[in-house]
This record gives sequence, structure tokens and C-alpha cells, in this order.
Amino acid sequence: MAGLDDVARDVVMASNVHDIHQIFARLGDAEAAHKKESLIRRGMSRLRGPLTWLDAALSAASPLAALEPTASSAFGIARGVTTLAIGICGVEARLSGNIKQMLEQIAVIDDCDNVTQSFESKRIHNALVTVYKDLLAFYCSATEILTRQATVLALLSEQLNERLPPLVDNYVNDSKLLGQHIKNATDALLKKIEEMLIDDKVQRLLGAQRLPETRKRHNELSQSIAKEACEWALADDAFATWLAGCGDATLLSEQRILAVFGDMGCGKTITMAYLVDYIGLLYSSQMPRAMRCYYYIVSDETGRPLEVYLSLIQQLMDQKFLKILFDRWDEELKGKGMLGQTQDPFLLSQFLIKAVKAIERPLFIFVDGLDECRDSIDGGAGHILSVLKQCSEASPLVRVCVSSRNQQHIRSLLCDNLIMHVPRAAARDASIVTHIVERRLAYLDPEEQAIVVKGLSKAAEGSAIWVRLAVDLLAKRKIQAAPRLKKFIKEIPGTTVLDLYAKLYAQVTQNDFENCLLLSTALEILAVAERPMSVAEISWAVALAEEEREGSPPDSALCVADLAAIVDPDRLLDFLNPFIVSADVNHGDEHARQVRLNHHSVREHVLQSSPQQWAQLAANSRLARNQAQIDSRKAELHGQLARQCVRYLLIDDLKSLDLFTAEDKNTQAFDEMGGLGLMEGCFMEDHKDDPAPETVAATRLDYDEVPHQEPTILSDAEAEQGYYNPTDRGFGQFFVYASCYWLEHMHKANIQLPVYLADVLSLADERNSWAQNWWKQFYRPDCTVKEDESRQRPHFHDVLTLLSLYGSDSQLREAVSHQLSSATGYDDTARRMSPFSNAISEVLRIGNPERLPLLLPHERGRDLKEVADLFWLVLENWARDHRMETRSGDNEDGKYGPVFDHMLRASDLLIDQNWGNELLCMAASHGCLPVIRRLFSAAKESVPLRQEILRCPDRQGWDCAHQSVGMAAWNGHTAVVEYLLAQDGVCESHLRYRDQKGSTVLHIAMRRGDARMIRVLCERLPDAVNERRDNGDTPLQVLLFERRPVELATILLEFGGADVRGGNIKPGGCCEVGNMDVGLNGELSDWHEPLRMAARYGGLAMCRALVEGSGRHDLLWVVALQSKEIAAQLSSELGLE
Repeated sequence: MAGLDDVARDVVMASNVHDIHQIFARLGDAEAAHKKESLIRRGMSRLRGPLTWLDAALSAASPLAALEPTASSAFGIARGVTTLAIGICGVEARLSGNIKQMLEQIAVIDDCDNVTQSFESKRIHNALVTVYKDLLAFYCSATEILTRQATVLALLSEQLNERLPPLVDNYVNDSKLLGQHIKNATDALLKKIEEMLIDDKVQRLLGAQRLPETRKRHNELSQSIAKEACEWALADDAFATWLAGCGDATLLSEQRILAVFGDMGCGKTITMAYLVDYIGLLYSSQMPRAMRCYYYIVSDETGRPLEVYLSLIQQLMDQKFLKILFDRWDEELKGKGMLGQTQDPFLLSQFLIKAVKAIERPLFIFVDGLDECRDSIDGGAGHILSVLKQCSEASPLVRVCVSSRNQQHIRSLLCDNLIMHVPRAAARDASIVTHIVERRLAYLDPEEQAIVVKGLSKAAEGSAIWVRLAVDLLAKRKIQAAPRLKKFIKEIPGTTVLDLYAKLYAQVTQNDFENCLLLSTALEILAVAERPMSVAEISWAVALAEEEREGSPPDSALCVADLAAIVDPDRLLDFLNPFIVSADVNHGDEHARQVRLNHHSVREHVLQSSPQQWAQLAANSRLARNQAQIDSRKAELHGQLARQCVRYLLIDDLKSLDLFTAEDKNTQAFDEMGGLGLMEGCFMEDHKDDPAPETVAATRLDYDEVPHQEPTILSDAEAEQGYYNPTDRGFGQFFVYASCYWLEHMHKANIQLPVYLADVLSLADERNSWAQNWWKQFYRPDCTVKEDESRQRPHFHDVLTLLSLYGSDSQLREAVSHQLSSATGYDDTARRMSPFSNAISEVLRIGNPERLPLLLPHERGRDLKEVADLFWLVLENWARDHRMETRSGDNEDGKYGPVFDHMLRASDLLIDQNWGNELLCMAASHGCLPVIRRLFSAAKESVPLRQEILRCPDRQGWDCAHQSVGMAAWNGHTAVVEYLLAQDGVCESHLRYRDQKGSTVLHIAMRRGDARMIRVLCERLPDAVNERRDNGDTPLQVLLFERRPVELATILLEFGGADVRGGNIKPGGCCEVGNMDVGLNGELSDWHEPLRMAARYGGLAMCRALVEGSGRHDLLWVVALQSKEIAAQLSSELGLE
């Protein structure tokens, strides 16, 4: 409107749709020839095309236009122009084409409205203003012409035809430009939605908290860096070689990996953090900017290869194209029927290598603390190093740096790579001492600080942890006077780290028995905790241990309120401060998971002996435990914490509670629908100017670290964002930790009875609230209403599944015995064996396959059919794993060797219950040569077993009920067929077996169409080539019906002389005269003859092979009965008339 002059603006504002109708009514009255049809009606008839959708759009938009004055005005313009344009078509037919183009573009205004609700686009706004100006110009011009005092429509028509087309053209062109802007905005919106969906998937599968925790750890270390004490690394020749060759493809792959070795407490981790920050600063001004991925291993749990790969991959996701690559990788594996790929260390490592190879910029990978990894089923430090080496070989732009204590098995894996050793130097010690003293003893005068620095620097001997402990002890004693400082400095040399820990322990507890018990309990819990604990969690755990130690009433008398009454977090924190990372502990937030031991050495000394015995151990080193004793104590501590968790979960109070409200359940239902909630993020404008994570910068060395938000149990106000607080619902402060980690502690206890079976049965009984509540929490470690999918968890929580994954062998045996005895009353085999099936499936998915024999008991008197049905699951999983890239080299057993051996130990039962033959056929069906070899190897020593496996009983209930050779052929296992045929007795029995449909092994083999297999079978069984099954088909006929390659027919002709007519020369047998055709020579031919089948299916090549291979050129008449064209071509090729 602002672009119009005053006169035009007045015309528009004074006009409405009713006025326009009045104009055309007056013009209609003036033209008698058109009285029988109104101009509006005539115009509508000329514009049938756009009017259907136009009327619907305008009608739908009218209620919205009434809500806002500006929208109402704009809507009025569009509606008025539309009515005016329709009437003009009634006046002047020549304008119909122009007007139609114009009206077809009106809908773009509605599209514009939809998009601008999502995006604040200046381009769209400006283009829309131009379109409205065009509409107004058209409106004013048309109204001016139509309201003139003219009575002849012909005159008006000429004026309209002269002035309106340029205005319509302007409008159409500007509308198309607006449409293009809208399309661009819509494409951007769709792209943003797609990116958010992928981001959500990445967070869900890799873990939302994993990356913030890693970055928080790095930030803590960066703040502790004594720069001068780390600069030695930059001057080391190994580091210079490692860094200078980045991008040089000629550099040896061994020189792309740098290893940092040093003693415990010498500052390796701080040095790694310094190198991470140095690389960041070094490449901060270069393009492309280098990527840095780092990971700090602090315990057995964080040292699992799975955790390392997940963290590194998540850091790589800063590159957006890698998120798309990750999504495609995940969907590709799902398409192959695989689930839980982000919980498979092997698959994750392969994706990590693939992602690293795709990055076209310098990439530096840092992994600290390889010595903290413990050998496990997924490979431990060896597997991690192997994958990191493959990453460094994937691209010359990749550099890897690792650190470890001087342990032989780590050194042997890195002996060919570049190596640095953390030095012992007086200047470095002085830098470390100065840095720690200035931070920790800031209350001392400079002269007093100088005394401490000078004294400790001389005694440090390269141990940064010793310096920190000495300073902590000095701070705890609150010594300030110079003479007393000098006395302290004089006494401290010669002490060990353990001496200092013992002195700190004595200083804190004042050698009071109750204080000692309290601090010892807390340190032992933290030494084996699965994650940092909150102040509330550690306080409640200690209170629970105290309550149990004091001889509390039975479990039934324990309640949450009683436990809450004896919790004393402030007192506990005061005792713990010297031993935990206390700099960042927020005393006002007891829910933040921030309490953890401040160094590996604390944990190691706690595992070495009870803190109450540290002083004795420091005085007499002969009391130190060996590694086996340390492992035993560690298992004992895990067992203690497991029992505490279970005891808490079985508190009577919790049995009557429900973890989730109705509102939470509704939220879960919406989450399961997928995609909801993402659109809200697309339309938020509040954070449109926020920098991306990779651009966040700080002035210190860790300039681009994203600030970390501690995972915590949120308040009720925050619960609306998808979180909940179990404490507010009566579950107490220890419920989350106990629910999520009691299984892990029980697993690591590895002792006979870390938890009583009766207690596990209670927590596995899904009929009671105890079991329901902890299971719901188990899947939500961060108290999100939506389940966490980033970690491996069992899908079932029956007692066999839980104990097969997390229990000890003795526990599992007891549970199996209990299950078998309690299920004897079930007539339904499936119901009786369902818990075993669940457990086996979960062990195969995420557990240790060495536990499988315990789930397949075959003691004498047991029905082996049930065991065989369960073993079928094992074979299916073996076959699936075997189809993938082998993970175990030439070892076909893979992880299944123990269970295969276990089944063969049941040879007596296999004979007695006639299950040996069935086991052989099952193994052949799955292509499982390891089991087949074991069976035949055992059969050499046992004639009854040999007789049993070579029996030929009729088998029921299968798609293919053949014997071993036939089962292997049916499923395409050529290597198994070859092995079986090499065994004595197989050719005389299983090779010649015919199933209940009369099929031979050759009939069966046609299903897969493997040339090598069919050749082997024809060589060993040539007389079966023309044998028929019950429906009359020969193998050649089956081959043709299945549309198999010509090569296979050639093999049947070459080795077995297959009959190309299928024996159908005379009526009878499988054919009747009424179903036969007569050739020109008077001979009969059946519809199912191989030659006719080949011609019918359009196979010139097949017909040629059959005619030439059989040498029967005289049979072209048979081909001609089905296809004269093919017969003519063959006749020409063969030079026949």
C-alpha cells in the first residue's frame, strides 16, 4: 500500500468484493446482448482450471485472515483481485490466458505464509511486498477502467487489453521469483529437519552424556597444566618427527603413532592434555583446521574398547557429512538384519576406520591411560591399539598419540613406533611444585611459598602426584609459620606416595575408629564405582553400609525415611576432600555426579588394602598383596556394593511405589512414535545466533571446548523437558545408582554368591513392583523419560538372562537347576524352555559365549530334544556371524568353540536318544563345519556314534527334510557338501537318500544353483541325473523351472547325460495323451519336456545348450512346438534345414 499514490490508496481502501460485483452488474445491464449470462459467470466458465483449488484456498484462509488486521487486509486484496480478474475475463475473452496465469500464482501467497511462520526471511518478505504491489497496481488500473462512464463493453475491452497485460506479466514474473524464494526456504527447512533427525539418532545411539563427560575431563586437566613442565615434549625429536610428517604419504606408518611412557603419577595425563591443547592452538589459524579427538581412560569401565570407540566416533560427528555416513552405515546394517551395531566393538571399530579415512583434514587422536585397560572379551588394550594403527594407516593426515605406564605388554605392542619418556628433571619438578603451590597454598606469603617450592622440588624425583599429596597434607595441617614449614620440608623427603596417603588419612580421621570406618567405606565404594557419584548417592551408600554394619533389623524393617535420617553428606565430604577431585565439587548441588577419586593411585592403594591398614603397609612393604590377591579384594568390594544395591532395591517402601506417572507414560508413548518434538526445534529463533560447537573459543589452551553440563537428576520444573526425579517420588537418593549398576557389580564380583539367588529372583519377577521399577530405571540412567539406547542392555530380565550375563557360574548353575525343577509341571515345552531361549539369545547378542554350556545342560535323564532346540539358536547365530567378515581369522569356531565342545560331550545321549543324526543335519543345514568335524572325529572312536549319525530316518517339520548332504545343498553350503562326501559311509547313505517327496540331493541342489556343488554331486552320483521325484520332475526340469544359469544344464549333460526330453517320448508315467502335442513327424511331445520348458521361458542360450550338449539336433521340432522363432534361430546357427 505504501507504494501507491493517495488516489490509488483511497480506491483500494474504499472498495470491496461487493462493490466489484456491483460494477459488473452495472456493466451487464448496459449490454443487452449479455443479459442472459452475468459477466462473472462467463468469466468463471472461461477460467475453470485454477478456480477449484483457488476457492478452497481462499475459503480455508478466511478464518485466519480475521485474526489479524494486516493479514485481513492482505487477504482482502487477494480476494478482491481474484473476483475482479474473473469478471474481466467475462468482459474481454482475449485476456483469459493472462488472467489464468495470474490466478495460478495466487496460491504462492498462501505458501509464503506457511513458510514465513517457520523462517524469518527478508528475501521472502521483500518479494512478497513486490507481489502485493503488483496486485494493487492491477486492482487500481482495472477498477479505474471499469468505473469510467462507458456504456459499450467493446470500448472497455480495448482499454483493458491495452493496459492490463503488462501488469499481469509483472505480477507473474514477481510471483515466480517469490515462489523460488519459498522453494529455497522450504528446502532449507526440510534439510534442517533431516539434520535434526540424524542428530537425534546420533545422540540416541552414541549416548548424549558421553561427549560432555569427555570434554569436562579435559577441561579439568587443562586447568591443572603447568605449562613449563610440559614443554619438554615439544622439544623431543620423536614428537617433532610425528608432527612434521602430517600429510606426508611417504612417512612410514609406524611414525604416525607416538607413545608417551612414564611411571605412575609422573604427569603423563597432564602432558597429554597439554599436547591436545597445543595441537588446537597450532592449527587454529590454518585452513582446513585440524580435528582433535581425545579420550582419557580412568578405570576398567572407561577402558573398554566399546567406550573408546563410541567417544571417538561421537567427537568425529562434528563433521556433518560423517553424521550422514553414520546414518547410512546404521541403516545398511539394519537392512542386513543386524541390531545393536553401536554396541559391537568390532563393527564400531570398522566404522571408525571408515570415518577417519573419509576426513580430508589433519586428524589427531589422543588416548591416555592404555595401562588402565584390562583384557576382556572384546580385546582390551590390544584391540584398541590395533584399531588405532589401522586409523593411522587409513590416511597420511592422521596422527595417533597414546600414553601408558611402563608395562611390558603395552611396550611390546608399540615397540616399532615413535616413543617419548616423561623425563625426571629438576627444572620440570620445580615448575610442577611452583604451579601446585601457587594454586593450593595461595594463602602463604611469597617467602613462605618459596620455602615450600625449594624443599619439595629437591625431593619430588619426577612424581607430580607425590608433590600434590605433600602439598595437600601441608594444607590440611594448615601450617604457615616459616620454622614449622621448614620442619615439615625436612621430614617429607624419603616418603612414598603411600606414606603420604596414610598421613592424610590419619590427619583427616584423627585416628577415631568411627571416622576411619566412615572414610574407609566411602573410599572403597568410590574405588569400584561404575561412574562418578553424586554427593547424595555416596552419602546414602555409606549410610546403608553403616546401617548394615551396626546390626540393623531385618530388611523388612528398613525404610527410605530411616535411611534418610542417618545420612550426613557434609561430614562425609569433609573427610573425602583430600582424596577426591574437589576443586569443582558444587556443595550446593548434591545431585550432580561429581564425586570421584582424584588419581589412579588412590584407587590402586584402596584395592591393595583397606585404608585403615595403609600406615602398616607403608611401614612394611612385605604386607603388600600380589596381583591375584588384589583382584580378589577388588571382586570382594564389587560384591559388597552389589549386595548393598540389591538390599536397597528390596526396601519394603519401594514395593508400593510406581516410578512413572500417567503423564510420563503418555510422554513415552509419544516418543515411541518418533520424530515428535523435533519440529519445535526447527522453529525456534531464540538461538539462531548461537555459535556452532566447533566455533566456541576460549582464551586458554582448551580454547574450543564446549562447556560441560553435569548429568544430574533435574528439578520438577525441568522435568517438563523430558526428565523425572525418582527422589521426589519416594525412591530415595540411591535408587538410580542401585538400579543401573547392581548387575555390573554382581558381574565383577565373580564370586560364588555375591547376591543371594532369592534376592535375584525377587528382582527378576516382573509381577512385583520392585522388579518393574528398577528395570524401568535401568534403561534410563540419566532419568530421561525416554529410554537410553546408547549402551548394551538385556531385553529380558528373567533370572536366567540376568545371571547368564552378570552372575557367577555357581549362581547360574543354581538358577538353571531352580528353573528346571520349577518348570517340571509345565506341559508346554515352549513355555518351559522360554527362559533358556531368552538367556541364550542375550548371551549370543551381548554376553560371553563361554556361559552357553551352562544353559544347555545335558545330564543323563534329560530330554535332549529340548537341548537340541536351544542349540538351533546357537547355530543360527554362528551362521549369521560366519556370513559376515570373519572376526577370528582362520578360526571357524570363533567364540562358539566351548559350546560346540559341550554338545559333543553328550555323545552317549546322542546315541541313546537317537539325536546324533539330527545334530549332524542341523549343523549341515547351517554350514557349520566345526560341529560336523567334531562329530566325525568322535565317530572314529565310537562305532555306535558313527552308526547313529549315518542313519537315514525320515525327518519331519522342516522346509527341507533331507539328510546331511541334502540339507547342506539346500542352503548352498558347498564346502560342507565336499567335506561330507569325503567321509566314509556318507555316499552310501546320505548322498543317495530320497526324502518323502522323492527328491534326490540333485533336486535339492537346484534351489541354490551353485555350479561347483552340482558338479561335485554329478561326479559322485551320475545315475541320479535323470531320476524323478514323486511329481515326475527330473533335476533338469527343476533347474529350468527355477530359471538357473545355462552352465548348470551343461554340467548335468556333461557328467550325467541328462535327458533333454525328460523321458516323455511315450504317454504314460507323468503324462497323458490328452496333455501331449504331436509334432510334424507324428511324434508326441509333453508340455513339461525340458526342451519345451527352455523354449517357453524364452531361452535361446538354454535351448542351444540342451540341443548341442545332448547332440540331438533332430529335436528342433520339439523346440518349434513352443517357439518357432527360437527353433529357426537354432536351425540357422547349426546349419540345419
